[in-house]
Amino acid sequence: MNVRIGVQRITQRGQALVEFSLAIVLFLAMLMGIFDVGRAIFMYNGVSEAAREIARRAAVYPFLSVASAATLGSSLEAQATIATQRQIVPGMAPVVAGPPNFECVDIAGNPSVNAACGFGDARDYVRVTVSASFQPALLGLMGPITLESKSSVAVP
Repeated sequence: MNVRIGVQRITQRGQALVEFSLAIVLFLAMLMGIFDVGRAIFMYNGVSEAAREIARRAAVYPFLSVASAATLGSSLEAQATIATQRQIVPGMAPVVAGPPNFECVDIAGNPSVNAACGFGDARDYVRVTVSASFQPALLGLMGPITLESKSSVAVP
């Protein structure tokens, strides 16, 4: 009788090991998925904040000089803010002056009728689009995801 109980314990231990190995795979995949979603939310927050910061700076300092009023976001202050945000947000696509990253729009989001942003009768807004590439770590099943954010700020 003692021998039989010993064999039963060994088979139960083997069964528990198989069940554990099946359950741990699912648990780790769910845990990695939760971390990936958290990373994606964190990175999207960074992209949104970068768009807001660049739009604020480009609205206050839109041009390098009045002579270069056609190139929105060309001021040294705006370019310094872009460089800072590139260091903070990993995978941020380069922001260049001109559409589609910098746009001068009216309150409805339509292109401005003024020749230069902020110089004219209508109230103008600087709209900045920032995007970054996010690569999920979950077993490499998904390709890179592009996170994009737009922000508009009125030109004073």
